[in-house]
Amino acid sequence: MKKFFSGFLNLDTRLFVRIYRLSGKRFSDHIFYGISRLGDGWIYAVILGLFFIVAPQSALSLIPAAAFAFAIESVIYLIIKKNVKRIRPFKKMEDITSLIIPPDEFSFPSGHTAAATVFTVLFGTVCPVAIPFLVLYTTAVGFSRVYNGVHYPGDVFAGAALGGIAAKIGLFFFY
Repeated sequence: MKKFFSGFLNLDTRLFVRIYRLSGKRFSDHIFYGISRLGDGWIYAVILGLFFIVAPQSALSLIPAAAFAFAIESVIYLIIKKNVKRIRPFKKMEDITSLIIPPDEFSFPSGHTAAATVFTVLFGTVCPVAIPFLVLYTTAVGFSRVYNGVHYPGDVFAGAALGGIAAKIGLFFFY
């Protein structure tokens, strides 16, 4: 098992380096910085507010599930972060520079990806026509976190799993 875990970490690091090496181009650095900042969370409130104006009943039906799902995601995220304590790539590797200031010290799991996934699953449930755009957005947020040097791909996949599970629990109990 130790050999498997070591192999996974090695693969995760190699994938990180390959993605991170795509950075350093002024235009794409700005794009992925902006995408990463969209993942800070404010955009979800804006979209839900606009959705409330367009379809108030659907938006109101989503609020309890969203509140519960985001609460579950946040609590589990903090528990995992405090126990795993995976060092961020830009702190572990000398030749890596973070292109964005991370919100906390450790990298596992990606909270930005978890929150984006929660939003994608919840909003996609009430607005299925938006699913392709939501999936593209969530993928871009996760990719941007690796591109910007603050997460390994494994952190992003774990964040997506956490967000998906939290969203499904919120929907199960409140939708």
